[in-house]
Amino acid sequence: MSKNPATIDFTGLFGFSLIILYGEALALCYKDVQDGLVSVVKSVKHLSVDGAYQSVVSTPKTRSSIRKVPIASNVKSLLDKHIELERQAARSRGQTFNEDSLVFPSETGKYRDHKNALMSFDRLLKRLGIPKDGRYIHTLRDTFATMNARNGTPMSVTKELLGHASIVMTADIYTHLESEDRRQAVDSVSEKFNFD
Repeated sequence: MSKNPATIDFTGLFGFSLIILYGEALALCYKDVQDGLVSVVKSVKHLSVDGAYQSVVSTPKTRSSIRKVPIASNVKSLLDKHIELERQAARSRGQTFNEDSLVFPSETGKYRDHKNALMSFDRLLKRLGIPKDGRYIHTLRDTFATMNARNGTPMSVTKELLGHASIVMTADIYTHLESEDRRQAVDSVSEKFNFD
């Protein structure tokens, strides 16, 4: 990947906007991004295999993790700019840019190391003046689910977007409602009754 800061930081933005896991984002090829949808069909991890550190591509954890996720409309133009930057970077490396090219490659055009990608997220937080304080890239999925709950999005829709096998996982693990959310829930129901 080019060292263009917009390209590096875009990985985190793209992952947040799609609400896909980081390993899923790093495994995306351009053929997986079509018609305003991202097809999540694989994930990449970097593991020690027979004593050598290498990229291991596999299918997502569960059948429900294989899914199509809409690209947020406000991210589409950023994605188009990112594609052009990556096309230029591939040319400068002497590589062909086609539908099998990675959306978020390393500087050599191969799968990007997960740890390096996470360091990009940390740099983005720092640049935006947001303290790390337990914030990890995966925290964005929690935020997405919580915001959906607050906005009244059906839990089943959030479950599908996140690729969870069970709605219980979505409800119990990923929605962190605040005391104010609980107060509003009680008040909204009590307003339907006249207790005067």
